[in-house]
Amino acid sequence: MKKQWNIDELEAHFTLLPPEVEWLDADAKERTRLGQAIMLKMFQYEGRFPEQASDVPGDIADFIAQQLEVEVEVVREFQWDGRTARTHKRHIRELYGFQAITVADLDDLREWLIAEALPNEHRTSHLSEIAYERLRQSHIEPPTEGRMRRFVDSARHRYDQQFYKATAVLLSDDVRAQLTELIHKDPAIVDNIDDMVDDAPEQFRIHDLKTGVGVTKINNIRQVAARLAHLQQIALPADLFNGVPWRYLQQFAQQAAIESISHLQRHVNEDQTLTLLAAFCWVRQRKITDQLVDLFIQVLNDIRLRAKHRVERELLVDFIRVGGKQQLLFKLAEAMWDNPDGIIRDVLYPLIGKERLQQLVEESKQKGNYYRSVQTRISGSWTHHYRPLLPLLLDVLPFRSNNVQHRPLISALDLITAYIDESDPYYPVEEDVPLDDVIQKQWQPWIYQTDKSGRRRIRRVRYELCVLQTLRDKLRVREIWVEDANRYRNPDDDVPADFEEKRDSYYEALGLPRQATEFVAELSSNWRIPCRCWIPLCHIILMCKS
Repeated sequence: MKKQWNIDELEAHFTLLPPEVEWLDADAKERTRLGQAIMLKMFQYEGRFPEQASDVPGDIADFIAQQLEVEVEVVREFQWDGRTARTHKRHIRELYGFQAITVADLDDLREWLIAEALPNEHRTSHLSEIAYERLRQSHIEPPTEGRMRRFVDSARHRYDQQFYKATAVLLSDDVRAQLTELIHKDPAIVDNIDDMVDDAPEQFRIHDLKTGVGVTKINNIRQVAARLAHLQQIALPADLFNGVPWRYLQQFAQQAAIESISHLQRHVNEDQTLTLLAAFCWVRQRKITDQLVDLFIQVLNDIRLRAKHRVERELLVDFIRVGGKQQLLFKLAEAMWDNPDGIIRDVLYPLIGKERLQQLVEESKQKGNYYRSVQTRISGSWTHHYRPLLPLLLDVLPFRSNNVQHRPLISALDLITAYIDESDPYYPVEEDVPLDDVIQKQWQPWIYQTDKSGRRRIRRVRYELCVLQTLRDKLRVREIWVEDANRYRNPDDDVPADFEEKRDSYYEALGLPRQATEFVAELSSNWRIPCRCWIPLCHIILMCKS
């Protein structure tokens, strides 16, 4: 129970009503009467009794003592585990129709926790609160706090053992063998490391899989892609951890990551070890997928940023080199303002000179459009440095989309993959290359070039770059998602699989009403929404509801 309470909360939950005051033992001593009142109100609120004085927040004790017109200090003399307290507890249980907990009740509660709570929650404190609430709904007085903690740990241990066994059954012999290889020396790694001692951790593949991504360099990206490819080769069943919360799997993965190699090797054939290694691979595969997507996005951002800086630096140098441009602009503006009806030959040529104007026009044509110059720079950097990474990325990152509108982008990625090893820098003329909803209108003319035969064709490198830039934007908002990722996962997976069956409980956990009209009424009372906002807000609520 929290320690700080405001006056509104105290009045709502801990006000002694006249029948409750009459129910208290009027002939008892002040400390006994105050203790009895505290037990009564706290049992009403929590469904359990305080075990000692420190379990009672000071604000609650003060508020109840003021109502009984006694000093709050007298409660320190009350024996919370004495015979009088046990008598009061029995009377309060009878008053509210509760019963003392039995062994059979604990067995039923354990089975309920394993079936309903533990698949979605593993934190001991939260499980205890869930158990307390379950007992309260069943009108059963819970055990003491220490006994409840031990009970929850016992239920969690039993669930874990069942989880280990159920997971290990789904692992084939090939998968088990590959999981076992993670904790044995990897010759490929050993051969690449000089002066390696026999028990150095770097020899084991599992430690390589725990390594961070580093900066956005080609070698780092290759290493990350290789780790992801290795995890994909293990081929864990797609439904291995269906319904298991991500935070739960992270806990198992962390346990495998920090466990000593020798301990894992001694128990390698046990269900628990195999499950921990499987959870480690499951979590690492998704994290490394996210990391690789982040590196891909970062590479495109870095290329664009460097290209912009180079083009802007060239423009600045050119601006400084060809002196007087600002003064020329001022003269042109002044002359046109003073002679709005004048003739260019008569007004501007004498002022600046026909040759000077012609030089400025030719220079502008050579420099071209700023954005086109940046895009050309990006194309050069991508072609000569980063393009060898493209086959790796397309091989280990399966991109998907649930929206028909973005299927052309998936088709474009398939086209790039199909021609990735071709030597011809252009796509065949007869090839149906997706452009709409893939390439921005302003860049569609840029991807065309004239080949040696004089035909206007789509240049593959430029097309790839534009497609990847669009892919980057769609990944950020998850209109395109990546298979076996976590942050870039299928957005449909964000909704719990059992949402329809447990809709009421989810709404209750979020503290939201089921009816849109109730939600709007609450918003209007809290925010005092103007009338003009009601119609669009109602549309939003109805869309969320549907």
